[in-house]
Amino acid sequence: MIIKGYNIENLTFKTDESIQSRIYYKVLDKVDTNNKQIVVSGNESNLTIIAKNSISLKPGFKVEKLARFKASIDKTIAN
Repeated sequence: MIIKGYNIENLTFKTDESIQSRIYYKVLDKVDTNNKQIVVSGNESNLTIIAKNSISLKPGFKVEKLARFKASIDKTIAN
């Protein structure tokens, strides 16, 4: 698995993004897709997001057929 962000404070998407690989984010506070076009596509794509407080998936977020997406809240994440 590719680790793109681990123990980062906040994750806010600033630009549109096409995810076509395996990406893992572990976020100490919150995640916001910020109304950007975030598309998880392809059968090899796997986006995992774990945040301590909140995950906000706004309009523009899309997971296409055969791609995988998992989001969860984990209150035990330590700074």
